[in-house]
Amino acid sequence: MNIFQKFINYLRSSREEFKKVSWPSRRDTFRYSALVIGVSVIVGAFFAGLDSGFTKLVDVMITARRQAQVQLPTVQTQSQPTVTPTTAPVAPSTPVIDLGNTKPIVTPNAGTAPTK
Repeated sequence: MNIFQKFINYLRSSREEFKKVSWPSRRDTFRYSALVIGVSVIVGAFFAGLDSGFTKLVDVMITARRQAQVQLPTVQTQSQPTVTPTTAPVAPSTPVIDLGNTKPIVTPNAGTAPTK
């Protein structure tokens, strides 16, 4: 059986299967289409409402947080003088670790190789 015979058999069997299909009437087609469109609009409106509500909620939360930050009093800290040892020179970019309310820790030998 060559390829053209197979194609002709396929088309014949497809036509026979299409005859067995139960097609909906025009009225049913319009009714189902309207139902699908209506449900889609309702679901879309529902999710648009959720999106709008959550957007407003997040905006209110951000605004409240910004206002709370503005109203907080600012604390002025005095800079502590750095203590340099007399035996080893301190690198110009000495890292300082800030632990909040405690004094900063100065590491004078940071970034240099250990001596042997």
